[in-house]
Amino acid sequence: IFRSSWGKKFVYWCENNPNVKYWGSECISIPYILATDKSHHIYYPDYVVEMTNGEKWVVEIKPYSQTQRPMNGNSWLWDAYSRNMSKWVATKKFCDDRGLKFKILTERTIDML
Repeated sequence: IFRSSWGKKFVYWCENNPNVKYWGSECISIPYILATDKSHHIYYPDYVVEMTNGEKWVVEIKPYSQTQRPMNGNSWLWDAYSRNMSKWVATKKFCDDRGLKFKILTERTIDML
């Protein structure tokens, strides 16, 4: 499954990279608490990848603008940023606890794979 042209590019990379042993889309769930309202939610990262060298990744693909602290008062950007930060703090801990790497790819970094 891919939900953007960047996701499509990533799926193509996975399918055609001999170093990718396995990949899956939205196949794990990570509980998190949204910082703005302290409510419990479930996050499904975009991809999980296992490389032939045994390295395992949890991968999220987002527009660069949603990975940076907004410089203006745009409420939609603040909401997206806050939600993403809550998800990613929980995901980082999830990955650290399991020896996984967490990667956030944007339109600026996806071609660096």
